Amino acid sequence: MKHSLFFFLPLLLIACKPYSSPSPKKVLTVDTVFTSGMAEVHGMYYSHLERNVYSLTLLSKGLTMRGDTLFGTGSELVFTDIFLPSDTRALQEGDYKVDSTATTFSALSAMEFEGAITGTYLLLLSDGLPQRVYMFPSGSFTLRQWDDTTDMEIHLQTFDSQTFDATYRGVIQYR
Repeated sequence: MKHSLFFFLPLLLIACKPYSSPSPKKVLTVDTVFTSGMAEVHGMYYSHLERNVYSLTLLSKGLTMRGDTLFGTGSELVFTDIFLPSDTRALQEGDYKVDSTATTFSALSAMEFEGAITGTYLLLLSDGLPQRVYMFPSGSFTLRQWDDTTDMEIHLQTFDSQTFDATYRGVIQYR
């Protein structure tokens, strides 16, 4: 009996470790108010997918785009691959997931591809030069439209579990 106690006592102590509350949510604090949006329609870009592909860029105050070049200081939120049904001609209202599935109503997770960042990411710029990039492998956004106005509520998560929440209300220009 004495030997049993020495065997079970350590197990009992391990099983009775004190409860620890979950660690607080890490929030990515970037002062970003998006003031303009641009989208591009790429059509059925990937031959093996029966989906249209779109890209969407949101710019904060202080940034302007001329051609493909950004000028100023601010933040650029990029979704390089948004997947929608093949019969669409513009971004659609709905709830989108950020993941790597390429299913309809999803946006591609952030990744490095051939030395470049693609997918969903936030780029911080100063005088048009990149200062920092945050890559988002997961998250979601909701897109609502009325007349020419688009409302977006965005919830993204970095690889190290920081959350980034943002909104956009305005016109999305198609290029």
